[in-house]
Amino acid sequence: MIRTLLSWTSNILVLGTLAGVAVWGHETDWTFVHFVHHGHSEAAPHASLTVEPARPVSSKVVTIADQESAGILGIATGQVSERTLPETLSVHGQVTYVPARLAQLSARVPGIVWNVAKEVGDPVHEGEILAILDAVEVGQAKAEFLQTLVEAELQKRNLERIEAAPDSVPERVRRETIAAHRQARVACYNAQQKLINLGLPIRIQDLDGLTDEARAFRIRFLGLPPEFIASRDPESVTANLIPLKASFDGVVIRRDITEGEVVTPDQPQIAIADLRSMWIQLEVHKEDSSRIRTGQTVEFSADGLPATLRTTLTWISTEVDLKTRTVRAIAEVENPLLEASSSGEGKRLLEANLFGTGTIRLRDKPNATVIPRSAVIWNGKQHVAFVPVANAQPDGSLQYEPRPIQTGIVTDDGFVEIVTGLDTGDTVVVSGADLLKSELLLRELRGEAEVARQP
Repeated sequence: MIRTLLSWTSNILVLGTLAGVAVWGHETDWTFVHFVHHGHSEAAPHASLTVEPARPVSSKVVTIADQESAGILGIATGQVSERTLPETLSVHGQVTYVPARLAQLSARVPGIVWNVAKEVGDPVHEGEILAILDAVEVGQAKAEFLQTLVEAELQKRNLERIEAAPDSVPERVRRETIAAHRQARVACYNAQQKLINLGLPIRIQDLDGLTDEARAFRIRFLGLPPEFIASRDPESVTANLIPLKASFDGVVIRRDITEGEVVTPDQPQIAIADLRSMWIQLEVHKEDSSRIRTGQTVEFSADGLPATLRTTLTWISTEVDLKTRTVRAIAEVENPLLEASSSGEGKRLLEANLFGTGTIRLRDKPNATVIPRSAVIWNGKQHVAFVPVANAQPDGSLQYEPRPIQTGIVTDDGFVEIVTGLDTGDTVVVSGADLLKSELLLRELRGEAEVARQP
């Protein structure tokens, strides 16, 4: 009997406690966000937040007990200011070689690789030999030139003898001799041009007065450097040799040949590039292409780069890419040397095919209305900024209400342009705005819960 009575008493106490909590929650609107001060302990002073309907009723107001409470909660205000803002456009960028300073070199005629003088990464100078090829067509062109040169000289001497005694030679013979001399000169000129087309320039006057042996030696090593000639036996070196030379100062970036390999003109064997400057290729969306101009400043950054590179737009494409639907813009930038080698070249900052972000500075907007980025809040539907309610409250409490704003330019140093909603000199919450937003959201959730509990 006693045990049953104790059990009933315990149940009654639990039910009474729950009923008390329910009554208290209903009276306080279930608000728990506050700090309670007890006696003279070191606990924080009382600071509470409440959300009340503002005027007009369609907006809401967050109320804080006093200025001291606002400081405890980390809520601080500042004024809307003016400043000059750079309007920028960020796009994807890729580092590429400057096409005019990139050469894909190949043999001018089919042949066999006789010697390779440079490796990948080696610096080269304009006219320097990269490789030497053995091409039968080259030997034939050299022999043809020597033959036509001898024939032209023979016909020249015949003409000189006839013109020295014009009365002793029939007119017909004289005309035939003149024609033969002219034909020999044309044939020699054509043979000379064939060598020039092969990259083996030769001047006929340089061979005047030389013996046939001296001419053959000169033609055999045509286009090859003196140090190469001095290190070879003339009798054992073929006349088919033709050098593959660098067309400008640069660095070997690819080598696809090996000694003894057969090569043809339709496939590049060695590639060189001038790395002193590079292109930054920017992909601009079609809707933004009308805002960019040549001469605008570009800042390029990428993972691994120690600093941002600054340059200007130099070219804008006149067409939209069929696949990406973007407009290509080009900015050329110097490629600084990081480490110099004994040969004068070395590691440079930029590498081809490096991806990054290019920021194009479109224009500077003066007298723009701005607030710190921390003051801008997204409430799920629009941007807002919290502003103090102008009318002072009799009890000394502070009230803040959200004001819809339209934002514009966002700067790298943490400011946001305000297009509409605020004016210069207005006061806004610059610290603690997220807390105020949370209180408004909590009020909305409580309101939805109350509606759901109604029968």
